[in-house]
Amino acid sequence: MSTEDAHACWAMADRIARAARAAGDDRPLGMLRAQAVWERILGPDGETPHFSADVTVLAPLDALEKSEPGAERAPVGHVGVQPVTAAHLRELLDHHAVGLHPRDPATGGAGPGS
Repeated sequence: MSTEDAHACWAMADRIARAARAAGDDRPLGMLRAQAVWERILGPDGETPHFSADVTVLAPLDALEKSEPGAERAPVGHVGVQPVTAAHLRELLDHHAVGLHPRDPATGGAGPGS
């Protein structure tokens, strides 16, 4: 794990622990941090994995359009600190974004449902 990722994980566990403390849990912060990590890995019941994430994708809008062959492998943006290609960006948005539709080439406008 990179130093940045380790710091982000520790910071999240610390925020959760401090929120629990503010809500009245008087256990030591170290114990509350450990509980926060345990619940994120195993789920609150200790048996069901539970994961969620917020992801920020930074890329120019024209990266969503098809490009020249070969250019598809060039990085056009980033997910976190990882570079992504135009093809990968379109795939991510196609599978995970809500409310985004590709341009309809016939009309030049947004696709169905926009």
